[in-house]
Amino acid sequence: MTSNSLAMKTAVVIPDELNRYRPEVLPSTGGEHAFAFEIGRALGKTLFRSAKSVYGNSTLLEAMPRPGAYGAVLVFSLEERKVELSFEQDERFGRSGRAYAAMAVMMEVYDGLSLTPLKKTKVNGKGFLIRPVSAPAAPDAQRVYASAVESCIQQLADKVAALLADGFGDLTSPRTSSPTLPGAPPT
Repeated sequence: MTSNSLAMKTAVVIPDELNRYRPEVLPSTGGEHAFAFEIGRALGKTLFRSAKSVYGNSTLLEAMPRPGAYGAVLVFSLEERKVELSFEQDERFGRSGRAYAAMAVMMEVYDGLSLTPLKKTKVNGKGFLIRPVSAPAAPDAQRVYASAVESCIQQLADKVAALLADGFGDLTSPRTSSPTLPGAPPT
């Protein structure tokens, strides 16, 4: 990656649809209490911080900028999402809360001058956690569920930062496809 691309004025677009993602999930093992997760805003902020860690001169936007306003534009969209919760009672181990979160984010790079799409790749993240809990709706169960979601978001952010640091967003690079990360499908 060139030092010019690191200093380039970069727009990071996190659409409102991603920011508003807030699933309400009932445990698959039953129960009447639905858990609401404020995922979208946390995911958007974390993706922006990942981009800004590589491209320091970044601005967060909700929509595409006008052509020529930025040197590069990174656009994120939430492609896949899944949050599963369960609460289990076991004679040997007692009560446990289980949480699984999986998300896939599409990251697209545009030439900021013409808004021509240049590259895109899908980034996957997963989080899974099993811990003893006192009851399905208890605060300790909520922490287990939230920790799995946070782990998934952090994994996405780490992969995005690694891709960008490796030159995925570099407009001077002749590469047209994404670098290979473990678990990343080809584009």
